[in-house]
Amino acid sequence: MKHVQRAMCLIALVAMLLQCGVPALAAGSPPPLPATYWGSVKTSGGSAVQSGTVEAYVDGVFCSSIEIMNGMYGSDSGIKLDAPGTTSSKVVSFKVNGKFADQTTTWKSGEDKRVDLTVDLPDEKPPASGGGEGGGGPAAQTKNQPSATISDKAVKEAINRAIQTGKVTVQAPAGEGRLTLSLDQFKDIQSVGKPLETKVNNITMIIASNALKVPELRLEELNQVQFAAAPVDKDDVKEIIAQANRGGIFSIAGEVFELSASAILEDGKQKSIKQFNGKIQVTLPVPQSVRDLAAEGQITVGYYNEQTKSWQDVGGKYDPVSGTITFETDHFSKYAVMEVKTKTIAKTSAFNDIANHWANENITFMAEKGFAGGVGDGRFAPEANITRAQFAAFLVRILAVPESSAALNFTDVKAGDWYYASLATAYQAGLIKGVTTDKIAPNENITREQMAVMLVRAMEYKGKIAPAAKDLTFTDKSKVSPWAVSGISQSAQLNFIGGFPNGTFMPQANATRAQAIVMLHRLYNQVQ
Repeated sequence: MKHVQRAMCLIALVAMLLQCGVPALAAGSPPPLPATYWGSVKTSGGSAVQSGTVEAYVDGVFCSSIEIMNGMYGSDSGIKLDAPGTTSSKVVSFKVNGKFADQTTTWKSGEDKRVDLTVDLPDEKPPASGGGEGGGGPAAQTKNQPSATISDKAVKEAINRAIQTGKVTVQAPAGEGRLTLSLDQFKDIQSVGKPLETKVNNITMIIASNALKVPELRLEELNQVQFAAAPVDKDDVKEIIAQANRGGIFSIAGEVFELSASAILEDGKQKSIKQFNGKIQVTLPVPQSVRDLAAEGQITVGYYNEQTKSWQDVGGKYDPVSGTITFETDHFSKYAVMEVKTKTIAKTSAFNDIANHWANENITFMAEKGFAGGVGDGRFAPEANITRAQFAAFLVRILAVPESSAALNFTDVKAGDWYYASLATAYQAGLIKGVTTDKIAPNENITREQMAVMLVRAMEYKGKIAPAAKDLTFTDKSKVSPWAVSGISQSAQLNFIGGFPNGTFMPQANATRAQAIVMLHRLYNQVQ
C-alpha cells in the first residue's frame, strides 16, 4: 500500500513539473520538492486585498494558483501555494487578480516561505455598516447577539458562485475561530439546496443541506447559526494528549482542534448541535513535519470520545498537493491529526494476556481503533464474562453514538456509576432495554440471546437493513426467549453469532469478553 501511495505522489509531482516546463530528471536522481509560499496581499496604498486569486509563475511559466481569503493567500499552518521547479535557481513571480506583484523570490526545493505581496490595484472600500440590501455590511444585530461574521453581500456572492462550484462557500475572517450566520443568511443558503462549505482557521467543513435538518435548527426562537473550529490550548488537553500517546499505537502529530456547531437563540443562549442528519466532510491541515509520513499512509485522524474518555480512529484521505487530510463524521468533537505507530503495533500486543489467544487479532484491532479497553495492569481478561453495561459501552463506542443527557429511570442504576453515561446513551439510542419495567440489570453477565438482539439493533441504528428472520434450526430453539427469536435468526445470517458444533445455540449462556469482541468486530465491518 505504501509503495502505491508513494507512486501516486510521484505521478502527481511529475505532472506538476511538466506543467511548469521542468526538464526530465536524470536517472536515479531524487525528484525536487515543490516550494510552498503564503503571505498577505496588499495594494500599493496599503489596503488589504480581500478576495481574488494569487498565481505562481516559475520563470514566466504558470504553475499553480490559490484563493485570497481576507487579505491572505494560504497560511503558516494550513494550505499554501505550491510552486514546482528544478534544483537550479529560478525566479518565482506572483500575479494578483491579473496583475504581477512587486515581489519575486528565488525558487528552492522544499522551501516553505512567507512572501508578502504588494500590487498596483485600487484600494478596496471597507464594507458599509448597517447590512442594508445594497450596503453589504454585517447583518443587523439583535440584542444579546454577536453580529454575523460575514456580510449579506458576501453570502449572496457565495450563493451565486454555487451555480458553478456546486456548493456555497463562506469563510470566517482571518484569525477568527467562529463563523456566524444570521437567520436570514442561513435560510438563503438552505434555500439553494446545495452543500454549505465553511472555512474557519484553515479547517474546511462541507455539510450537505439535508445534514443540517436537525431539531436545534428548527426552533422558533432560532436567531443565528454558528460554526467554530479552533486549536485547543495544549495545557488544557495535556491528559487526553498523553492518553493518545500512552498506548504506543497513536501519537498526536499536531494540534487538537475543537469543532462545534451551535444554534444561537434570540435570548443569546446556545444549543449545541450534537449530531448531524448525515455525514459531513472535514479537512484538517497536516503539519509540514509529518507530510512524508502522511504520503506513506502513516497519518490518520482521531476524535476524542468525551463519554468513553478515549481516542477513536476515524481514518482520512491525505492530499499531498494541499497538505491536508479529509475525513467524514456525523458529529463534532475534539479532533487531531495522528501518527500511526505501525512499527510499535507490529512488535507488541495491545494487552499482555492475549499473545497466544485465539482472538488476539480481533482484540488488537478493536483496541487500536479505541473500541476495546482493558481491565487494568495491561490486561484484557479475554476469558472473563462481560456484563450488559460493558457490552452496551462497546456498542456506543463503535457506533459513535452522541452522549445522551437523559436520566435513566431504573432502580438499579445511579448517576455515580462508571457506566451510567454510556448505558443512558445506549438506552436512548434503543440499543438496550430494561429486563423489567424498573430494572436494566447493568451488572448481570450478558447472555448470548441478549447480545444477538442488541447487535441487530446496532445495525438498525446505523440505518442498515437486516435480513428477514427465518425459522430457527438449532436443536435447543425451544429455550430461546420469544422476544429474541428474530434477533438470533438475523444475527446468525449476518454471521455475528452462530451455533455450536453439536447443533445447539445455548441462548441463556454467557459470553466471554473475547467472544463479544469478535462479534463486535464483525459488526464494525458491517456498519462501515
